[in-house]
Amino acid sequence: YNSSRCLFCLSKHVSLKKEYNLRRHYETKHPKLADLQGEDRKQKIEALKKQLVSQQGVFEKRRKESEACTIASYRIANLVAKSACPFIDGEFVKDCMLEACDVICPEAKDAFKNISLSRTTIQRRIQVKVTYFSAALDESTDNTDTAQLSIFIRGVTGTCQVYQELAALVPLYGRTTGFEIFNAFKTAVENLNLPWSKLSAVTTDGAPSMVGETNGFIGHLKRHLGPDQAAELKHYHCIIHQEALCGKHLQFKEIMDFVVSAVNFIRARSLNHREFQYFLEDISAAYGDVIYHTEVRWLSRGNVLKRFFALRNEIKLFLEQKGKDTLLNLKLQGKKIDLPLKGNLTHFPTCQEAFAHKNYNWSRHSCVLEDLKLAFSARFGQFRNEQATLQLLADPFSVDTETVPGELQLEIIELNCSTAMRTKHREMPLLEFYQSLDREQFPNLFANAQKWISMFGSTYICEQMFSLMKLNKSPLRTRLTDENLQAVLRLATTSLEPDINQLVSERTSSLQQNTHLPI
Repeated sequence: YNSSRCLFCLSKHVSLKKEYNLRRHYETKHPKLADLQGEDRKQKIEALKKQLVSQQGVFEKRRKESEACTIASYRIANLVAKSACPFIDGEFVKDCMLEACDVICPEAKDAFKNISLSRTTIQRRIQVKVTYFSAALDESTDNTDTAQLSIFIRGVTGTCQVYQELAALVPLYGRTTGFEIFNAFKTAVENLNLPWSKLSAVTTDGAPSMVGETNGFIGHLKRHLGPDQAAELKHYHCIIHQEALCGKHLQFKEIMDFVVSAVNFIRARSLNHREFQYFLEDISAAYGDVIYHTEVRWLSRGNVLKRFFALRNEIKLFLEQKGKDTLLNLKLQGKKIDLPLKGNLTHFPTCQEAFAHKNYNWSRHSCVLEDLKLAFSARFGQFRNEQATLQLLADPFSVDTETVPGELQLEIIELNCSTAMRTKHREMPLLEFYQSLDREQFPNLFANAQKWISMFGSTYICEQMFSLMKLNKSPLRTRLTDENLQAVLRLATTSLEPDINQLVSERTSSLQQNTHLPI
């Protein structure tokens, strides 16, 4: 017997390897083999063993080839998804590989034929145990006018490792009220088995369906958490979104009209566009082109103005060469600039650079200073209220010990007495500094850092994902299902790699139980 398998009949029905069971099987199934004795018996057994090993080797070789093909299939599918290519491109990749095999290694062509690259998706499992987590939520419509709610989770582990992952992309086919948004968020959190007690903050835009305390998402969430945790929960209005709202409140229309007009003159006409690109290349400009402004995407305005300002001199020269009247030097550089801004431009770094120009004249704009003050007084209040806490997080060596919470005071004093920790704080990135903290010596300081590091400051990651969504679910791919869209965007936005070995192992186990399934 080899293991529990009979070498003569290859039967595996010997339930227990006891002498009585073996003898009974031998006498009832193979009575004629009792005549084999001595050397003949040994030779027969060795021959049967070699035969069994040979048979098993054939199956093992096939199993390994099948497993290698499955791994290759997952890896290629992962690349297809991350590059935002249609799923059917996997079949094109396979055709290319087979053509290459014909030339390079024709003997391996059969193995490449077994790689499955049909229109399938990869299921990705993430299992990360977090100490705190926060969420960023935003909503946008795709090319089929379906409202898509993006839910990102930012988690911090016990060692202060940070993970940001797309928890769910939820299609909202009907109404997009706070109740529907909360239900989608609740399902996403529970599907990931995240404890509600570890939720530190949520970041959203300022829409009533999000921030409403009664019928909005925040209101439903706080009622679900209960009064104690609701009082501790931080809710932030995306800081970048607030910058965009300040920009709308301030009178940017005249500037944007001129910028859009100049960009359209360059880009909307193919001859002008080519000539402008060649012009920039000839003079070795910092950038090779201007970019369009999209009103729907509120991050677009800052990007357009930043690029336009960087190329202001080149654009002016090009427009003059084309015989187009330009007031660019007056709009962005000269004495008659008409941006209604004055004084503190903390939240508009590009404007700081522009208005630092020596020819800029502030005198014309004192009349709208009150508008500026009103815009900023209504925004960024949440972050101003947390200034002391954020300062403690950023530089625990600079805070007044008496102003920090009581449970942190002794640890702050001890930390300030450590020259080694002060040097680490000065030389290390902030996250690495807190990762290096002794959690037994500074337990409260470490926990405080974990909580605040877990928080999103903006919904920028959602805006990035929506750009990828538009690229994947384009007008030419409107039939892409919501399930497949979510799978693709998860792969495209993750910093983690799929556990392909685990996926292959699970698939192999499934095939052993359901042998009719294709590999």
